[in-house]
Amino acid sequence: MVTLVPARQISAEIREKSPLVGCITNSVVTNYTANLLLAVGAAPAMVDIVGEAGLFAGVANATLINLGTPTPEQRQAALEAAPSAHEAGRTWVLDPVAVGLLPVRTALAKELLAHWPTVIRGNASEIIALAGEGAGGRGVDSADSVDAAILAAQALSDAYGSIVAISGEVDAIVQGDTLVRVAGGSALLTKVTGGRLRPRRTYWRCSLHGRRPPLWRGCRPRHVRCGLGKRCCSLHRSGHFWRVLP
Repeated sequence: MVTLVPARQISAEIREKSPLVGCITNSVVTNYTANLLLAVGAAPAMVDIVGEAGLFAGVANATLINLGTPTPEQRQAALEAAPSAHEAGRTWVLDPVAVGLLPVRTALAKELLAHWPTVIRGNASEIIALAGEGAGGRGVDSADSVDAAILAAQALSDAYGSIVAISGEVDAIVQGDTLVRVAGGSALLTKVTGGRLRPRRTYWRCSLHGRRPPLWRGCRPRHVRCGLGKRCCSLHRSGHFWRVLP
């Protein structure tokens, strides 16, 4: 039997414990990511320097590796951070932006999989491509439905023990044989810089629970709250998505 934990309760835990979160992330959203983490009570650190990223990932509560703008130094930093986080039993999240379509980041993402990400988050095309079952989407946009990616997500979860979150009009979150769907998607999110920020709000929740957090206390509450934010924006037809997220 699964016991659901209210998102409000988990948010209070975050503010109380203020987890340290390292980010090797997309240069387009670095500032948004840091401010969003601060807004929810976490302590962000953009540590993407070779020689420091691995060290930091071993002591941080969680690490994000986002492949949105993978510079040569960021790629090497990611290859330091992922094994360090895994060996230290720390949470780390892989966001495989635009894999499948672009060869450098696709090869990097598959190399990073060998270090057992706690959470993998992507759109349907990215998840399918990461599982080796497709060629990716239209840049960072998905060309596949969420339902089309369920089997690929289950394959990734089984192979690497990861929670796999698929974004879309109705998100799907997979852990082993468990599948959770979270409504609240909005087409407006594709019109906002950094509309993919769900993973950044996923890993600080998971950071409270170590290497293998339960799906119900990690990904699900974050997707619920993000869905509510998107719904609010769509009702008001507002571009101020960031004002409603925290």
